Formats: sequence, structure tokens, C-alpha cells
Amino acid sequence: GGLYEAVAVLKSREFTNKFFIEENIMPVLFKKAWDEKANKWREGIDAPSLWDAYKLFDRSIRSVYIRKKTKLVVLSIEWTDPKQASDWANKMVTRINEHLRADAIDESKRNLEFLREQVNKTSIVQVRQSIFGVMEAETKKAMLANVTKEYAFKVIDPAVVPEEKIKPKRKSIVIMSFLIGGFLGVFISLVIRISGRKVKSEIVN
Repeated sequence: GGLYEAVAVLKSREFTNKFFIEENIMPVLFKKAWDEKANKWREGIDAPSLWDAYKLFDRSIRSVYIRKKTKLVVLSIEWTDPKQASDWANKMVTRINEHLRADAIDESKRNLEFLREQVNKTSIVQVRQSIFGVMEAETKKAMLANVTKEYAFKVIDPAVVPEEKIKPKRKSIVIMSFLIGGFLGVFISLVIRISGRKVKSEIVN
């Protein structure tokens, strides 16, 4: 369903690589290999590729899983810089919403074009009425996607940098459930973890 499809897109290499490029994350991920003054990769080393970045990010920095009982989706970003961790978590949710919203609008446009063609091909009243019913539902879906920025994941309380250290287990704020256009039910909570030198900033959907 929509839940698993949204998670698959969030974890996909295409979406993640686009995020790296648009947010210029490569120099941050491979800081030791980046010459900040010269604004290029250091001489004498093989410049890391987007595939290298994806493997690092997917295996060590980002984790995404679905809680079986509640069907909640947990997006976790773990990084040594707490500000960077919260920033990435928030931006990834914003971008996945934009991505899925744009896809939904495009899909609705294609579906409506197809339905218009079909309704023009038939003169049977019952068939035309059925097609008009589907068109009405598709139009509502397109309108909802057009006006709703938080299309799939509604963030009530975004990830923030904690002012005080939080116990290694976790501190969480559970917010509320949200259902939009029959596409995806989401439940939001904010979890920020600090354990040793690493920071984990989570947004639960």
C-alpha cells in the first residue's frame, strides 16, 4: 500500500542521491577528503562517488523501519553533529513530501486524461456515470495534493537540537495521527537521542 511505497521511495538511491546533490552533503560526509579552501576534493585521492555516499548514509547514518504493531514509520538520522542531524531529518521529510506530492499530481493528471478519453468513447449512460464518479474522486485527490505541502508525512514538532543532554535510551514527544487523501496514515513523534559521541535525531511518522 501507500505506506510501504512511501518508505521505499524514502530509502531509494534516486531520492537519496538527489538529496545529497541539492543539499551539497558530499563534502560533509567525506570531510577528510574535502579541501574546504580550494572547494574541491584533495589531491591524490579518489573522489568519492554518489554510490559511496549512498552506502555510507544508508548503512551508518540513516535508518528507516516500520513498527509492525502500530505501522509507524521511523526515520532516524545519526551523526556526530546534533544540529546537522536535526537539519537532515527535517529536510528529508520536507523533500519526501514534495517528491510524493509532485508524483501524486502527475499521476492524477495522467489518470484524468485517460478517463476523459474513455468517457468520449462511450454513449452508455451507466458507463459514463461510473467514469464521471472516478473522475470526481481523482480531481479531489489532485486538488488535495496541490494545496497540501505536508502530503504524506505531517510534522507537528520538527527535530531540534537539544539544549541539554538526553539519557541514552530516549526522550520522545508523541503528537497525533494524520490521514490525507486515503494515501497514507501517519503518526508523528519527535525523538532525539544522544549516546556517547553520536547524536540520533528521529522523526516518527
